[in-house]
Amino acid sequence: MKNTKSIAEKRRSGRPRKIVGPKVKSLVQKIRHNPSTSGAKLATNYECSATTVRRTLKKKNYRKTLPSKMLKLSASAKKR
Repeated sequence: MKNTKSIAEKRRSGRPRKIVGPKVKSLVQKIRHNPSTSGAKLATNYECSATTVRRTLKKKNYRKTLPSKMLKLSASAKKR
């Protein structure tokens, strides 16, 4: 490790992220508002791939969810 005598972060090597800072925050807000929105639909709004959106949400601890099935009650079950 070199001693740079500075606490400022240096630029890192590698490809920069497509979704950073305020974009991540707005993405999470959209998912909170409407959890059934697909990654592909969100990707068109953020000009990135659906995989990028899913990966970003996974890092924020959002997982895939399916709507739960609602069972219809019969007339006799409703009376109970």
